Amino acid sequence: SKDTLNQLIATVHDVNIIDLKEYSNQEIWFFNKNIYGSSYIKPLSDYKLKDGYNAEFAYLAGRFGGIPNIIGG
Repeated sequence: SKDTLNQLIATVHDVNIIDLKEYSNQEIWFFNKNIYGSSYIKPLSDYKLKDGYNAEFAYLAGRFGGIPNIIGG
């Protein structure tokens, strides 16, 4: 119902979902830590992106905060 004030937050560790064709920039949020170890969140909509910009590539390049640490095996 549109009359409720409920919200669902799901976390994932798959960068493949950072797809602006599937989700709006207001639906994608990044969790980061500051130098003191405290977590904070910031929406993708806070970043200025041109139309057609590859947000997944920008995330992997570290544009939205911490650079992901991907360990290969």
